[in-house]
Amino acid sequence: MSWLFNGGNGGIAVATSPTVNNMFATPGGTFAAWVLMTAGGSAAQYQRILDKRATGSQGPTLGTSGANGILMFFHDFSTTDGRWVIANSLTANVWHHVAVAYSNASTANTPVMFFNGVAQTVTTRSVPVGVAGVDTKGLLLIGSAGSALLWTGGVAHVHYYQGIQLDANQIRQIMAFPGSLTHRLSGYWPLFGYGTQEGDYSGNGNTGVASTTTFHPSNPPVSAVGAAPLPSGLGGG
Repeated sequence: MSWLFNGGNGGIAVATSPTVNNMFATPGGTFAAWVLMTAGGSAAQYQRILDKRATGSQGPTLGTSGANGILMFFHDFSTTDGRWVIANSLTANVWHHVAVAYSNASTANTPVMFFNGVAQTVTTRSVPVGVAGVDTKGLLLIGSAGSALLWTGGVAHVHYYQGIQLDANQIRQIMAFPGSLTHRLSGYWPLFGYGTQEGDYSGNGNTGVASTTTFHPSNPPVSAVGAAPLPSGLGGG
């Protein structure tokens, strides 16, 4: 199961905390998620799947850029922001697994971007200049970024790793068995789509609060959910 985001005013917000801030600081970190872009979702704007920037912070985002659902990763820097893309496009109404591993310790670093478990050739659209933004103020937003940048489609099995850049084998492991790789796992939200709160199965208590989202009966093609700890910090829903 998953959440379906309408591209309007819905999303899931995770409060700022040490385990969701500065994800790509030395020695780096990893974003990963299963996504399903609905028809019409490849608008000529940057739709954000995961976002740590739009709420006043200076952090990273993972989303699509322009037509055809081209995957883009963005990170704030003090002078010029870094922006990278891969050629692969999200096909409408098909589940894809997307991930990025990166360290912002040097402006010379290029993220490793994965599409369906395979590392892709990354094109730099903007070389970062200056010092990486300090990401301590904003919420982590899943499927939501405010303005006209909201995600249109489904999202499931969001993984957030702090202090480790996963390799291709590890990415394929969490693709097939979400939650099974717990080392340095700072946030894991299966997004089962029930209630108004989404539990963090990493054990760190980073509960997400859902608003104006709907239940999506479609499942990404996973083999089984792994053995991550049960969520903590859940209230009613």
